[in-house]
Amino acid sequence: MNNKRIIKIQIYILAYNRVKYLRESLDSVLSQNIENYSVILSDNSTNNEVENLIKLNYINTKNFVYKKRYPSLSSSEHYHQVLHEVSSDYFMIFHDDDIMGKNCIKKLFNYLEVNPDLVACGANGIMFYDSNTKLKKRFIKSKKVILLNSPEDIAKRYLLFGEVAPFPSYLYRKNIIKNLTPGNDEGKYSDVSFIIKISKLGKILWDPNTYIFYRKHFEQDSFITQIHHSKKLVNFICQNTKFSKYSSEVSFFRFKMLSNKMKNIKIISKKSTNIKRNVKILFRIFIFSPFNIFLRLIIWKIYFKLRLFKKYFFN
Repeated sequence: MNNKRIIKIQIYILAYNRVKYLRESLDSVLSQNIENYSVILSDNSTNNEVENLIKLNYINTKNFVYKKRYPSLSSSEHYHQVLHEVSSDYFMIFHDDDIMGKNCIKKLFNYLEVNPDLVACGANGIMFYDSNTKLKKRFIKSKKVILLNSPEDIAKRYLLFGEVAPFPSYLYRKNIIKNLTPGNDEGKYSDVSFIIKISKLGKILWDPNTYIFYRKHFEQDSFITQIHHSKKLVNFICQNTKFSKYSSEVSFFRFKMLSNKMKNIKIISKKSTNIKRNVKILFRIFIFSPFNIFLRLIIWKIYFKLRLFKKYFFN
C-alpha cells in the first residue's frame, strides 16, 4: 500500500537576495489554513543569506521544501524552471517580499474546484510602500467578483492602468497551463504577457476581497520606467489580441509610460539650460509616441524652426 501523501497545491516562493523581507513572507504562506499542500522556496540568490536563514529557522518545518538554484538563473529561466517542476493539480508563484493574507489559498482553491472552466484565480491586494507604510492603495476597488472572458479583457485593464489583481495572488490550474512559459520578449512585463496567454485557454476570476499585501520598495525594477520594455509589451499585446498600435488604449498606455518616465528621472526640468539635451529627449519621446502623421509633421516643422532660431540667434 502506498502511503505517500498526495500534494494537491504547491506554493512556490521565488527568492532573490532579499532576506530582510523573506521571513515575513514565508511565515504568512506557511500559516495558511489548508491541507495537502507544499511550500517550496526557490532560492535564486547570488549569495548565501537566504540559505543561512532557512537552515537556521525552517529546515525541519512541516510542508516546506528548500531548493537552491546553482548557478543563479535569469528571472525568465527561473520562472521556466519552476513551471517545469510543478507536479500538483494547482500551484501559485509567490514573491519573497509580499505578504499573504489569512485563508487566501483556501478561498482561491474553492473557486477553481467549483468552476472547472476557470484556468486561474487572482485576489485583490493592498499595495504598501516600504518607505511609507501609511501610504496604501487597493488594487481593485470593486466589491463584486470580476470574471474575465478573453485576452482583450485582461489587456485593456493593463493598457488603461485600470484595476488588476496583483501577479503573486494568482492560483493556477496546472493541467491547463503546464506547457506555457513566461514570454522572454516582454522583459519586465513578462508577468502581464503570461496572464494574457493563459486567458486564451479559459476564464480568469478576480476575488475583490483583500488577500495579498504587495510591498513596493526601491529594490524592485517596477520602480523604474523603461521605455523599451513598454514597447515590447505593446508589440506582444498587438500580436496576441485584437488591439493594434493605433488603438486608443495602446496610445493611452504609451503616453502614460512616457509621462511616468519623465517623472521618474526628471529628464526635463525648469532649471535646465541644456537645449541640445532636451531636444534629444523630446526626439526620443516623439519616436515612441503614437502621434498620427499630421501631428508628426507639425512637430517636425516646429523642431526645424527651433533649430533655425537657435542657429541665427545663439551662434
